[in-house]
Amino acid sequence: MAWEQLPDTTAQRNAYSPMFRYPWARTVSALEQSPEMSDGSRRVRYVDPTTGEPAIASLDCYVWQLASGKPTRHARSSANAVFTVVEGEGSSEIGGRSIRWQKNDVFTVPHWTWASHQASGAAARLFYFTDREVLRRLNWLREETRAS
Repeated sequence: MAWEQLPDTTAQRNAYSPMFRYPWARTVSALEQSPEMSDGSRRVRYVDPTTGEPAIASLDCYVWQLASGKPTRHARSSANAVFTVVEGEGSSEIGGRSIRWQKNDVFTVPHWTWASHQASGAAARLFYFTDREVLRRLNWLREETRAS
């Protein structure tokens, strides 16, 4: 059986990122450089640059760029999500119901609810946060996707 020796340290880990500002221009640049998913969307996760862990220990934060006219894959998760529309407009199908959204709107996707999102016109950018990280750490996170 292999074992490791680890240093005994009193250094305390913070439950938050030491960065207090994530400039939007850098986020857009990161989106443009991130790989495109099969549905044309791109996603960036906000992290603590010193650890690679979530920027906030109890919340995972993301920006999602949706391609115009292409719905994302339907997905559901045991996590809840709150979305803020930063740029653009579009619609979401959440639990079989359709909603339209535009810049500055806020909407939610409750846990274990199928959802798909689509930009109309130009690409849209959505900021969202979720309790996904807490559920992952407790081993309660469950996620599924299906074709649109």
